[in-house]
Amino acid sequence: MRVFAALPLPREALDALAPLATALCARWPGLRPIRTAGLHLTLHFFGEVDEGGVRRLVGLWREPDLRGPSLAVSFGSLGRFPERGGPRVIWIGIGGGAGLVCDFQRTLESRITDLGFRADPKGFSPHVTLARAGTPAPPPDALDGFAAPRLDFILGECVLFQSILEPHGPTYVPLATITFDRGER
Repeated sequence: MRVFAALPLPREALDALAPLATALCARWPGLRPIRTAGLHLTLHFFGEVDEGGVRRLVGLWREPDLRGPSLAVSFGSLGRFPERGGPRVIWIGIGGGAGLVCDFQRTLESRITDLGFRADPKGFSPHVTLARAGTPAPPPDALDGFAAPRLDFILGECVLFQSILEPHGPTYVPLATITFDRGER
């Protein structure tokens, strides 16, 4: 099954991003927005994992030493992949608290590699994908005139998700959850 680890966004963050994604897609019809309920901050994409691997990951999610304080963060700037040419992905970064997210991701990835899974060769940059480009791709200046919402919020859990690909888009099924303590980092 296709599996990934992510920090789900709280309702107030989802509500702040929905109008931005709508405005981006209204300006550039080639963009396909990510469904608001599906917005998250991916920490690690495993790809296809067999049943034994999923059991090992669920076991890791149950270990108490990963349950630290919640992550206090804020949105950063808007960005795109790739950086040159027409964008294929539009995202919003994490500004305040990005170091906390990176610290948790490094800890989690270290534990994941101890279980025999590969580290992400692309490295990690905390961001939330807002939209993907179809054809035609938006022009290189697609983000001009758009600003990230200003919002401080708390990331309170890390979820191991199964991703089921369907014609209308992926469905994410939680397999295990690490609930952080209410105190903030």
